[in-house]
Amino acid sequence: MPGTLSTSDAFWQQPVTKQLQQQLNQFAPQQQFLVACSGGRDSLSLACALHLLCPGRVRVAHINHQLQAPSSQWANWLAAQCQQWQLPCVIQPVEVAAGNLEAEARKVRYHALFSLLQNNEILVLGHHQQDQAETLFLRLLSGSGVKGLSAMKTREQRQLESGQNVGLWRPLLDCSRQQITELAALICPDYIDDPANAQDNFDRVFLRQQVWPLLKRRWPALDSTLNRTALLMQDSQEILQDVQMQDWLQCGDHNVLDIHALERLSQPRQRLLLLRWMQGAEQYAPAFHLVEEVRQTLLNARQDASPKVVWQSWQFRRNQHQLYRLPQ
Repeated sequence: MPGTLSTSDAFWQQPVTKQLQQQLNQFAPQQQFLVACSGGRDSLSLACALHLLCPGRVRVAHINHQLQAPSSQWANWLAAQCQQWQLPCVIQPVEVAAGNLEAEARKVRYHALFSLLQNNEILVLGHHQQDQAETLFLRLLSGSGVKGLSAMKTREQRQLESGQNVGLWRPLLDCSRQQITELAALICPDYIDDPANAQDNFDRVFLRQQVWPLLKRRWPALDSTLNRTALLMQDSQEILQDVQMQDWLQCGDHNVLDIHALERLSQPRQRLLLLRWMQGAEQYAPAFHLVEEVRQTLLNARQDASPKVVWQSWQFRRNQHQLYRLPQ
């Protein structure tokens, strides 16, 4: 292998390597991959392993959020490493808007990654088993429903606002942090250690540092157990999607809903349909209270009234017997 990346017998025996090989067999032989890589242990070991397993089919994308002083140094270091390994790498600086730092950084990161995807590529993300368990736990604390508790899927299609469909692949969801650490020690022992990962003012870091060790002392199999819950929630979500499709056909489309048809549904089905209708192509769904505001305020308004509910860049209005989803 060019550069310093090389395989060994130990590499082929790693559980992560075997997982990747098994999943790669499900793709077409010439499928191309764009690996989102922060330069940290998880994403870097994933990028390196894929490069070793299917050379010539992998690119690395690093999104520089420019939020920390050494961010440019990290980007340059990663670019130099990838050049040494003959692994194509693109560095994309972004500007993070003010507000909730975690949410805004995530939003601009995904937007940048999707814009970098070429037609023959799917986006590969380095989320692992504990990430999945933490995501489910945090969504439970935020009051999420079945879709939120479905957490992350190994493979999914996501439709962007432009109408474009992009593929996402998370091959490490069944791999533990320990397994990834062992793989990294073999193929990329040097990686970026972001100090933000130790700042417990972020919810996920607080959970990981303060709460997770306590829970795992009592329930050692916590990660795998919560991952099983996420899979069961994904099954439930697919059933709900079938019901929702039937309701879509009765009530309207992605921009307009017929109020009379909506009123014939049960309250739970009203909430589910309104939640998905309001969300549209946005990555995250609106809060429960906003869905209830649309359901109760707009549905019960007088026909000659023109109430409005606003969420992000969207507004929801009633006119006569119809609900409208309109850009601000």
